[in-house]
Amino acid sequence: MRKLYFVVFVKILFMSAFFGQGTIKEYENASKFMGYNLSKLYYNQFVTPNWIEGSSSFSYVMNTRKGKEYFLVNAKTKSQNNAFSQEEFTQILNLKLKSDYTAYDLPMSDVYFDASLKSFTFSIDTIDYRYDLKLKTVNVELIKKEDLINSILSPDSSKLLIWVNHNLILKDLKTNKSVDLTSDGSELNGYGSVGDWYEVIDQTNGEKYTYILEAYWSSDSKRIIIPKFNRSKTLYMNLIQWEPEEGLRPHLKSYERAMPGDTDLTTATYCVIDVSNGKITEIDIPSSPEFLGTYVYWSENGSKAYKIDYERGYTERRIIEINPTTGKTRIIVDEIASTSVDVAMEFFQEISKTNEFIWMSEQDGWNHLFLYDLTSGKMKNLITKGDFVVRSVEWIDEVNRKVYFMAGGVNPNEDPYFKKLYVVNFDGSGFKLLSTENADHTVSISKDHLSFVDNFSRIDQPNTAIFKKLKDGSEILFIAKGDIDDLLKLGWSAPESFKVKGRDGKTDIYGVIYKPFNFDPTKKHPVIDGTYSGPHTIRSPKTFRKALINDDVPLAQLGFIVMNIDGLGSAFRSKEFKNHSWENLGDTGAEDHIIAIKEMAKKYSYIDTSRVGIYGHSAGGYDAVRALITHPEFYKVSVSSAGCHDLKIDKVWWPEHHMGVVGPHYDEQSNIVNAAKIQGKLLLVHGDLDNNVNPVASLRLAAEMIENNKDFDLLIVPGHDHYTLYNDKYFIRRRWDFFVDNLIGVEPPREFLIK
Repeated sequence: MRKLYFVVFVKILFMSAFFGQGTIKEYENASKFMGYNLSKLYYNQFVTPNWIEGSSSFSYVMNTRKGKEYFLVNAKTKSQNNAFSQEEFTQILNLKLKSDYTAYDLPMSDVYFDASLKSFTFSIDTIDYRYDLKLKTVNVELIKKEDLINSILSPDSSKLLIWVNHNLILKDLKTNKSVDLTSDGSELNGYGSVGDWYEVIDQTNGEKYTYILEAYWSSDSKRIIIPKFNRSKTLYMNLIQWEPEEGLRPHLKSYERAMPGDTDLTTATYCVIDVSNGKITEIDIPSSPEFLGTYVYWSENGSKAYKIDYERGYTERRIIEINPTTGKTRIIVDEIASTSVDVAMEFFQEISKTNEFIWMSEQDGWNHLFLYDLTSGKMKNLITKGDFVVRSVEWIDEVNRKVYFMAGGVNPNEDPYFKKLYVVNFDGSGFKLLSTENADHTVSISKDHLSFVDNFSRIDQPNTAIFKKLKDGSEILFIAKGDIDDLLKLGWSAPESFKVKGRDGKTDIYGVIYKPFNFDPTKKHPVIDGTYSGPHTIRSPKTFRKALINDDVPLAQLGFIVMNIDGLGSAFRSKEFKNHSWENLGDTGAEDHIIAIKEMAKKYSYIDTSRVGIYGHSAGGYDAVRALITHPEFYKVSVSSAGCHDLKIDKVWWPEHHMGVVGPHYDEQSNIVNAAKIQGKLLLVHGDLDNNVNPVASLRLAAEMIENNKDFDLLIVPGHDHYTLYNDKYFIRRRWDFFVDNLIGVEPPREFLIK
């Protein structure tokens, strides 16, 4: 009896220690902090300028406390006002369309003012309209949006290239006449027919369509470069739609998908079409795998074009110059690296007047800009240099020989992931910071290149938008600041950023901690590691919106400490930092994650490192299972959604970009091959219509776990693809339940409905 009393006493102590974690009250609170609920309470979030041609003036739309409001910023008067009377406009619009729209919930998009500021165009559903502010009239414009699906408008807006059944039609928008450019295209050898798994969701009406056409207009609208795809050896992946739109029989859905190591592939050749006479000229670039294709860059006058050509394994790339008249080519630069060259950071621009070009590369150990001679292909000088990363090029001023670009890590005393705007001369002199605030910046430069809109925020500071001069970054006009009063009333508080030394003992590793908003620091809280690793991105948020609207915020409200850590091998740092992932995606940065969690536990006694879980989606889903293989002594519970558990069955380009050509290291880093090593509690989740990471990845892992007599939970969600699964409320609630049950030790409320 004494032993029984002791057991009951210990159980009561255990339950009292975690009382208030994972209960119905916490579930209801977590539901309030779902992203779609918080987004409604965050006003004045971001300013996206619709620049007016030839000026620094712009319009924008913003969700304010009134609703959806439209504003006009006049650069000449340095003023900001309502763009038009929304009440009056809505009355006129309703009369015209026989609709019943309300003034501050208008369904229109793409609002663009003309240069005189006397009228603006806008779109509703598939139709474009023009509103005359003086005459107070609404008229239909000529082009319907539906024409632009599988079509590409010429730069001068006079012609439309249209894809129909693997062939091309040219429509003259002035005469409304069409001519056939090609007739020999077929399903197995079609013009511009990109892979059929690129499904697009129209955000205005939710309709899905497949974007097919890939083509590149010359800047003078006289020629088109287009790939022709040979599908005689194309391989396909399959999905079963268990809940068909009609009938009872499951539907088989096939889509084009090459996998790493495949030799039977869709291949591409390229040709130039002269739209004046329909002449087609073959380009003498050898046929190559379609997934190695890249953007085609045209010169300003249309006399030349350039294509970046990658080798499989992504350790070599070439800049190829194309003569569009003859189709002849020459290699300008052949860049070879010991590890992968970064496709995502590709940038090329010809400087035609001086016979030069600007190229982005990591060849000196950091992602930088280089100036090259166009004829010889020899590098003239580094434009940017130092221990920082160029993130993007915003504008090149060829006349004054300046580059305006975003970079992170220039100031060693700031978070290296914060993007800021800089300007530098072509020769590397005149390096200057234009966005000084200690935050992450997003900029948009005006049409006349005299000003820019600067949006900046941090995880603890809502977004601020300022209109600035491009020449020195000085303020022209304050535009807006995020309104978070309702978030504060709800009980929201900012997460905490931190940095620790990584596994090498010298490199700074950055992360973020989320705590429950009704936080009791005297209690012990289990930890959940939110993971998504890889050399292509980071997971820890840097902007206010990303820190606010995510899965970590509601999860923390159940009684967890949720942490994001970007370890060695992730993006936007040095080449050496990123190289930890080369042929080693199985590393996942877990060693750095563990160090960071333990370091923060030394600082905060409420962090319980004996109860650590991990979750992730897609690449993060792979990480979440990998943790139970490589570090089961630390990670006890895992929820893995849409994970690619063997990179050999993923899409071909992503693994080969970061893992190189297929070899033994693929199996060594396969969760499926190593399923026998999995320890701990695991929930595997996949959507049955996932055409990004096919559900075969989770099902084969499940089969191997069954073969090895491993306990686990499996949830297949019907009707969901890679993206809709991520936001599915049922799946999110099941993830909550799994962590509450296995980390807190409390039975979760049954069938809780997230609202």
